[in-house]
Amino acid sequence: MIEELDELVSEFTDPTCFLDEIGAAKFWLKEELPLISLIVLMGLDTENEEERAESRLKLMAWQHEEFLEQLLTTISDIDEPRLNELLAKANQALKNGEITIPCGQRLNETSPSYTIVDSISFLNWWEKQGLPIEQDIKQSAKLALFFKLGRERIDREFEKNFPKLSEGEFSQLQKEPLWQVRNAIIYLLGRKSMSSDVELERYFKNDEVASSIIKYLMDTIITGDLQLYGSGDETQLAGQNIDAILHLKVRPKDFIEWAQVLPINLASMSEASKGEPDLELTDLEIKQPHRIAEMLLADDAIKEFWSDYDFENPDPNIAPYKRNVVAWLLEQAKVRGIPNFSKSKANAIDTLIRCPKARQGGNTR
Repeated sequence: MIEELDELVSEFTDPTCFLDEIGAAKFWLKEELPLISLIVLMGLDTENEEERAESRLKLMAWQHEEFLEQLLTTISDIDEPRLNELLAKANQALKNGEITIPCGQRLNETSPSYTIVDSISFLNWWEKQGLPIEQDIKQSAKLALFFKLGRERIDREFEKNFPKLSEGEFSQLQKEPLWQVRNAIIYLLGRKSMSSDVELERYFKNDEVASSIIKYLMDTIITGDLQLYGSGDETQLAGQNIDAILHLKVRPKDFIEWAQVLPINLASMSEASKGEPDLELTDLEIKQPHRIAEMLLADDAIKEFWSDYDFENPDPNIAPYKRNVVAWLLEQAKVRGIPNFSKSKANAIDTLIRCPKARQGGNTR
């Protein structure tokens, strides 16, 4: 299925395909899921489309141990030897590496079936067993793979724009007479900037520590605790303008000493790691449109509006209002600098992530 998915993902080089795929997908397949959840997902056997949709949503949203225990008990208790046999085979495939564990996760030694695995690798293993995969699951897998490629692309671009600063480089930079404040912040975070001003500005906005440092710098303009250097006009503007602050200069030793007493985590400065070689982007990643940011926004919308929703007893009357979700998406798109993000796109994303029962009446208005 890898080849088929790769071919399908290539269709996304046309940005308009994003909305088409959202409309076609019937549910949201997460990139990483417990092994037992994927077994149950593939083994669901119900003719009631609404029940199937609700069950799928629970499998995507719930990963707490009690729920996983319930799934395992259900498979063991029902007269379904096929699922029990497949679960045993899947556990063996997990140990053999046929089903992969994502970076940051590890094998659950006590209950291997609860291990978080890569959904795409599981589907490829499932197909190798000669088992069918429903078309809508393939469609959702396509979106999951695109998300994965998107995040990898963003990580690669970040490493390319802001490579790690080695301990030797950091020591050498401290010998400079002055640092521009914008560079000083990057150095403090254990990075160096190889990016444009636009990328650097986006980094400062999205990084919590960098944003905090800038806020403390604005206070410092008032208190005078840190000597900043610049022309008269630049210094005067710095009290009101963040961009003006970033263009001022500071003595490296003074800046480091000032930053070390701030109530924020600056572990990256003291643990400056060795720089890594820039990663080359693949042809596929270069062709990916900036719509990846829209997908990440959709993922955040799920966490914002649906993380506490009771999928077991869904009530459309307490589901988040569509207008509120759309307004949040539009506001976040503006904050994140996502270009050409229209209300129609926000509506399409809301439709995809909305619980099926909440799409019919209730709070869809």
